[in-house]
Amino acid sequence: MSTEQLQRGFADLAGDVVPMDDPYGRLMRRAHRRRFGRIASALAAVLAMLGIGAAAALVAVLPTVGTRPDSRDPGHVVTSDWAWRLINSPARGNLADDDDFADRLDRYLSRRPNSALPQTRILFAEDVDGLQLAVVARYSATNAVVESVSTSNNFGNTTGEEQLRPAPTIVTGFGIVSGGPTLVLTPPGCGVSTSAPIAKPGVARVWSAPAGDWLLLPAGEAPVIRVGCEGTIRQQGPVAIVHEAAPRQVSTPDPAGYAVADFEQLTRALQLSPEPSVAWSGEVTLGGPSTMDNRETRTLVVVRGGRGAGQPLLCYLAGPEPNAWVAREFTKNLSRSDPVDRSPDFSLVSTAVTGGGAVELIRVPGRHEGRVGLTEDLLVLVPSGAVRVEASEAGAVVGRAGVVDGAAVVSVRMGSPTTVLAYGPDDAEVGLADLVEPARGERLFNELLITNW
Repeated sequence: MSTEQLQRGFADLAGDVVPMDDPYGRLMRRAHRRRFGRIASALAAVLAMLGIGAAAALVAVLPTVGTRPDSRDPGHVVTSDWAWRLINSPARGNLADDDDFADRLDRYLSRRPNSALPQTRILFAEDVDGLQLAVVARYSATNAVVESVSTSNNFGNTTGEEQLRPAPTIVTGFGIVSGGPTLVLTPPGCGVSTSAPIAKPGVARVWSAPAGDWLLLPAGEAPVIRVGCEGTIRQQGPVAIVHEAAPRQVSTPDPAGYAVADFEQLTRALQLSPEPSVAWSGEVTLGGPSTMDNRETRTLVVVRGGRGAGQPLLCYLAGPEPNAWVAREFTKNLSRSDPVDRSPDFSLVSTAVTGGGAVELIRVPGRHEGRVGLTEDLLVLVPSGAVRVEASEAGAVVGRAGVVDGAAVVSVRMGSPTTVLAYGPDDAEVGLADLVEPARGERLFNELLITNW
């Protein structure tokens, strides 16, 4: 559920950024010296009794650093000044000034060497009910990676670890598979607010006062967050953007069940709690102009959250693999910087809201040039008795399609104001709907997701 997969442009770009002086690097080096001093003193006493020169013996008996091979992982190029602000920030958390914890964390990192990113900085360190949580940046002058780890018994047991792409906002669950706290970490001076639950998409959110520049959420809590910096809203959306459902190990495919599960997961991400029901399922032919990589017949399932206007609506496009990527932006607005889909067999999901009438409209997700997005194919669900549909812009018909099993697909330009009418066999109008959607920007059930770094 990233960054990954939110708009991926940055408002402030930095060229060759040289990280500032590293006070927490000094802390780590001090931990090195302190640990080395303790070992050296103890060994010197023993070696004196044995009559062996300390300098010669230390080379022979000190353990080799690193229980894993040097990864030499270059990480990711960091071009955002805001991301560098976070990497260069002082540590937060109740263990931030704990030298003993820094010492243990340093030893943990030394067993996982990465010579391509030689500098390290503690960004967060906290003890929560006996669980020690840490976030560390490994970096060079141009590249970085962020790692989070959870331990118990001061690294006696590692309970989870996670590697993250550097970003202005870091969200991590510390790799705890069984569920644990979630950290939201932002650059110094920013403020993190949370939203109260809402009844349905489009309802104005009520935000808490900013809680500071980091927020540690208890296990099971995943609100919609807002990050404000210097008077500007920089980010807004679910604390964890969902990209795929949990792995599904099944022998018999169940597209309707998968669609309902994805609906529940995505509505929960927006703090919604509607009752899902399958509104329609069947096969349709897809692939209008600039829509998909190939024209083909595919299985679709539509799930709605209730009757009336403004209810959440989801379209599940079944693929060979039941896990699903979420399409959140028009394919025409995707850029070369957007990630390429590395799992072409995954299913796809799109979201919208109901119009409240007899005709329902939702964009079909698709792949274009290897990237997942919303397409020009518009799925139209019609009332019983309808045999054809027409789409019009400013009074001019721009598309027609016949109805098969209660649905039709018509090609409609992305972001255009469109009205779709359904007709019966006698050409009498039996329903209509206006297409209401943001013209651009990533969205989930038509709620825009803000990334303005």
